[in-house]
Order: sequence, then C-alpha cells, then structure tokens
Amino acid sequence: MKNKKDRLTVKAFVIFMFLPLVPLCADEQKIFIIEAPEYSDESESGFIPENEKAFLDSFQKKILQIFYHYSSGNASLSAGISDERGKKALTVRTVISLNELTESENGGFFCKTSIRAFLSPEAEKSSITMAYTGYGKNEAEAFNNSVSKLPELLEYRYSDLEKKSGFFRILDIYQREIIVSCGKRDGFSKGDFLEIINSSSGKSEGRIVLTDTEEEISFGRLLEWSEKTESQDSEKIFNSDQSDSPSVGSRVKKINYLGLKSSFSALYLADDIFSGNLLNLKLEYFRSLYVFHPFAAVSFLNSESDMNTYDLILYSAGVTMLRHFGKISLRSEAALSGGWYRDSGGTSDFKGGIVKGGIEYSAARHLGIFCEAGFMELFAENDADPDIGGFLFGGGLSFKY
Repeated sequence: MKNKKDRLTVKAFVIFMFLPLVPLCADEQKIFIIEAPEYSDESESGFIPENEKAFLDSFQKKILQIFYHYSSGNASLSAGISDERGKKALTVRTVISLNELTESENGGFFCKTSIRAFLSPEAEKSSITMAYTGYGKNEAEAFNNSVSKLPELLEYRYSDLEKKSGFFRILDIYQREIIVSCGKRDGFSKGDFLEIINSSSGKSEGRIVLTDTEEEISFGRLLEWSEKTESQDSEKIFNSDQSDSPSVGSRVKKINYLGLKSSFSALYLADDIFSGNLLNLKLEYFRSLYVFHPFAAVSFLNSESDMNTYDLILYSAGVTMLRHFGKISLRSEAALSGGWYRDSGGTSDFKGGIVKGGIEYSAARHLGIFCEAGFMELFAENDADPDIGGFLFGGGLSFKY
C-alpha cells in the first residue's frame, strides 16, 4: 500500500512540475485597432470643420499609417478586424479638440488644436496629449494649418504609447552590454528576460537578460540573436560593424515568465562502496533574480553495495548560481538534503548535502538541455545504517515558464 501511495505522490509531483503552463507566459503580438477620432469644440467658437466626417476619416487613416509603420504591420482600422484578432487587440482612441480660435489684431486667425490619444482598455492610464497652434487668413485655414501638424506630433510621441503596450527600445550597445529604455519605473528588475522584435516582420529574433536596472533604463546581456529577414534594412547597413548584434533602436518586449523553472535529471552515483541511480526533480525560482536562484528538489535514489540495496527518497533545498554566455549557461549549486527509506514512513534517516556544477544549453524560450556532475554525502541518523555518498554524473531537461 505504501509503494502505491509513493507512486501516486511521485506522479502528482511530476504533473505539478511539468504541467504545460506555456499559455500562461506566452506573449502575443498586440494588434492596434484604430478607432475613428472624435471631434470636440472646447473654444465655444461654434466652428465646425467642413465635411466633418470626411475630415475624421482622413485623420483616422493618417493615424493608421503611423501605427502600421511602427508596429510592423500590426495595426488595422476598426472595421477590418476579425473577432479572433480582436481578442488580443488594443484599441487606439483619439479625440481632436479645438481649444482656441482667436482673431489676430493684424488680421487673420490663430487656432490651437490638440489631440488626446489613449489605449483601451487601459484608457486614462495610457493617455497622452499634444497641441499645436496654427495661423491662417480665415478660421478654416487656421484650423487646417493647426490640425495638420497633429499626426506628426503623435508620431514623435508614439514611443510613449508604445511603452503603454509593453514595447521598449534598445538605446545603445557598448562592449556587448545592451542598454534598453525600460527600468524600475516600468516594473523591470535584474533577472528579467526580454525578447528582441524584428523591425519588419514583428517576429522574435533574440533574447536579452537584464543584469542591472535603474529608474528609467536597464542594462542587459545578449543571450541569442539572429535576424528573421533576408534583406538588410537601412539601419542595419549603417551599423555594419555590429552585424553580430541587434541594431540600436530595435524594439524589445518583456517575456512574462511566471518565474519558475522545473527540471528533470537522471544521474549515476559512483563510489568505492556504493553505486546506483538517482532521479531528480527540481523547482527553481528565478524571477527578478540574476545570479542566485533558490530551489527545492526531490530525488529518488536506488543504490547498492556488496552487502545491500538502499532505496531512498531525498529532499533538498539550496541555491543555484548562474553565469550566462549567450545560449550557454554555466551553473553551480549547493543544497542541504535529508532523506528516508521508502518503506520507513517518512521518518528522517539521513542528513547531508549535495554540490553540483553543470552547463546548460537554451534550446528554446522554454526548453533547456543540461549536463552536470557533483558530489553527494548523506550521513545516517542511526549508527546501524551506513553513510551513503559518492560522485554524481548525468544530465536532463529544464522547462522555464
């Protein structure tokens, strides 16, 4: 009965650690839906633009061109969006206001207009406002000269709206250190991962891990990068000396990992007295941590000597230390361990520790392959039991989510 219960416990633990949680941390490319602008007269002048609907339709298309360009084609008019695409959409709403319309003492008119843009459902939290004053011989000319500059101002402020939707930019690359336009104020901390978005296709073409953060900027290390387009853009051509790294100005976006990493490894125990196999399941926490990651693990050890066979369940808690070199990560870990015989009912029979070092290759955003080696020593609580230990060699898979 105990063996059956142990098997059920192991299965439950495995399901918990390797449950496919990818949908919870996968980032979808947001689509900007451009709503038709609204017109508001705050000047109490009673001025109405000639053919107001055509004016607003034309302005909507100008806004679409801005977002279509900067979002790598992920922008559409509200009438051309499907229900499926609409599920991952951010609606861009704009209000064009006539603020002031005054007659000049020297003849003609001065007109001040403004545009307020915000993203829905964030609404007021993402609001930005720009204004421009124009001059004309009559009210209509002054209004047109003023309002015609608003799309240009919106283009300059696009980066502010871009941040509201989770995108940031690479500001500089110096000696392989990448400086990005996000910081503590935006909710970033060292240890966070960013993906680099291709400027033309909108696809992910690399990853960055942040090594330090300040209030408005962060510093990172390039983990991987490869262009996802056959042709070079003009920015790439002018930065040909940095062909092995992304271009300054490239967009980046936070990878919203939950902060958990589960791994499964199989190791061989080798010693003068004992030899055997060890299956290890580990759960590691890495969010907002760059070098040191705490972890908890459970292991199933089957070892034997010339005299007897020992089946143990081990539990461990410790710290992993990482060092990234592109897709390759060097790691070392130390843990305190305890264990019991599988048929002993869970009483503590052994106490000791494990130290290991290894190398891991990041095969994908969520998958890693690693090999490791180390040493384990378990001291028996009962003088009648032998101390168990030896060198460990093996490898396994890790899943980050």
